[in-house]
Amino acid sequence: MERTLNMTYLLLIALTLLTAVISTWTLLDGKMLVLVIMGIAAAKYLLVAFDFLEMKKAHFFWKFSIVFVCLLIIGVVGLFAVG
Repeated sequence: MERTLNMTYLLLIALTLLTAVISTWTLLDGKMLVLVIMGIAAAKYLLVAFDFLEMKKAHFFWKFSIVFVCLLIIGVVGLFAVG
C-alpha cells in the first residue's frame, strides 16, 4: 500500500517537472502548449483522486462523476484555448 502511494507521489513530481520543462519549450505554439499542459494536469488530477482520495473503492457514480468533471473542465479550457 505504501509503495503504491510512494510511486504515485514520485509520478506526480515527475509530471510537475515535465510541465515545467514543456512550458519553456518554443517548439509548440501557445494553443497546443495549453492543451498539452491541461492534459498533464488532468492526469495529475485523476492520480490524486483515485490514489490519495481512495476513489478506487468508491461507488461507480462517484468514479464516473470525478472523470466527467475532469473531462468537462479540460474541455471548457480547451475550447477557450483553441478558440
